[in-house]
Amino acid sequence: MSAPSREVLLMMRRAGLVGIACTMTPAHAADPWQRPEHARAIAVPSDGWNARSAPAAVRLFWDGSETATVAVRVGRRWKVVSRTAETGFTSPSLPRDAEFRIRLTNGARWSPIIRVDPVDDPVSTGRIGGWGGADVVGQITHDRKTGNVYASTVGGGLLVRVASEQPLAGAQATVGQWQILGREDGLPDVRAVSVDARDGTVLVGTAQGLAVMQGTDVVEVVDEALPDSYVQSVHVGADGAWWVGTYHGLAHRPPGADAYATVLAPWSVFSLSDAREGGVWVGYEGLQRVAADGTVTSWLDDVYVYGSVDTPEGVLAATTERGVLVATAPGVARPVSRLVDRDAYGVAVGRDGIWTAAGLLGLVDPSDMSWGRGVGLPADGVRSVLMMPDDTLFVGTDQGLARVVPREGTPLVDP
Repeated sequence: MSAPSREVLLMMRRAGLVGIACTMTPAHAADPWQRPEHARAIAVPSDGWNARSAPAAVRLFWDGSETATVAVRVGRRWKVVSRTAETGFTSPSLPRDAEFRIRLTNGARWSPIIRVDPVDDPVSTGRIGGWGGADVVGQITHDRKTGNVYASTVGGGLLVRVASEQPLAGAQATVGQWQILGREDGLPDVRAVSVDARDGTVLVGTAQGLAVMQGTDVVEVVDEALPDSYVQSVHVGADGAWWVGTYHGLAHRPPGADAYATVLAPWSVFSLSDAREGGVWVGYEGLQRVAADGTVTSWLDDVYVYGSVDTPEGVLAATTERGVLVATAPGVARPVSRLVDRDAYGVAVGRDGIWTAAGLLGLVDPSDMSWGRGVGLPADGVRSVLMMPDDTLFVGTDQGLARVVPREGTPLVDP
């Protein structure tokens, strides 16, 4: 069944046929035998193309931190390979047709048989071939507690820059080395559509559900509890709440809760960001402020909103299909750029004003100048921008990441 058209959805909303839903869905359905959730076995990428059919180590993942007994079957016999395995356990080198079972320490039964996924995606093949990180970068986020920077990509996994290994140091810093995380690192899919991080918790929206990470470790996968498994936007609130924007609605998990409430169904949510007065800004076919108690206030209508941020001046800057708009009150908005009058995807606020990820128009600075490949960016198409605490920028393009140091005249770009 196809989704309703934009016009039909707008008519439904105006007629009051869609809006807040209060359905609460637990993160996990109760399993009376306490078998592991989202158990999966992923082959570790080979060292070379000629070794792709040779025996290989296998990584096993499941939700939570409980240890488990892991058994493997090669041929007809089962053999226990670990009685104290943790999620992310790596087996010895095994034939490609090996099968696994997992039994949690407090579980009453074994998991169903788990067959090895060979993983033939851009991340694993990139590791064999020695490339990676040059995919379309969708969202970038910075965890102020850990200092780590994370970037989602359309098909190249999750990029992670670990601050403890490569501390930023003002204009002397470089982009540095990025880890590329894929399915063999626990992600449910290499299509990492969205990412946000706060206080050590990282939410990664993928095409096959939400991955919850601590640092660089995947600790949980959430799919059935969400309105849809295609997760387009995520946000960790200042109060610890989780907001998950999917193709068919927004899910909210209050601090300390295990269940998700579905709100704004059936809208396709494009963006989420902190609202100064609490709650979140939700960008979809319009812009809503959703408070923590579920109260909804509409600010923009009949326009796709791809990003938003509160400015120090107390107004809201939103990137839309019609360019960059500044909203001062519900229904009151004006354009801020003569140059950007079409699809704009990301926005960041620096000491000199608004920076815009303006798609094929490139990176647009506060003076309305556009920058692209000519100044060293990996590509002319710019999809995301993040302002760092030292007033430098990370910029996501159609062909990877760059770090930009604003200065008078041409910005300094470290690709």
